[in-house]
Amino acid sequence: MAGPLFCCGSIPSIAVAVRRLHDRDMSGWWYLGAIVASMIPFVGFIASIAFLVVMFLPGTVGPNRFGPDPKGGVDPETFT
Repeated sequence: MAGPLFCCGSIPSIAVAVRRLHDRDMSGWWYLGAIVASMIPFVGFIASIAFLVVMFLPGTVGPNRFGPDPKGGVDPETFT
């Protein structure tokens, strides 16, 4: 019973983290690096804090290599 619940919770969590990294113009592979680094004693604590800080930083302004800025200006044509 725990396996399906773990998958149902972890897959969306990974997707949100990778999407947030894309907002910062960083590859999703950084998430895997943070997971691997968090398994190393003492280094894991620092890596987890660093990853948390990166997640709180604002995204890049304007479009980046992963697409347009999701917080960019709203086009008035969208609502007509």
